[in-house]
Amino acid sequence: MVAPPFIDTNILLYAGSNAAADAPKRRIASSLLLELDFCISSQVVQEYLSNAIGRWSAQATHRNTGAE
Repeated sequence: MVAPPFIDTNILLYAGSNAAADAPKRRIASSLLLELDFCISSQVVQEYLSNAIGRWSAQATHRNTGAE
């Protein structure tokens, strides 16, 4: 029996990144998510949410304070 591939947090983060520097990684990550029948753990989901919300929160705070 062959187990399906396991998706790590970085794949999710790159797939959702809007940074220009991440464009090649975003294309690869998006392709993996769309084309593979994969597994994901609750820990990966938790890490993704923590990182994604943390980044969003930091960006929102940066914009609201006018910090450079």
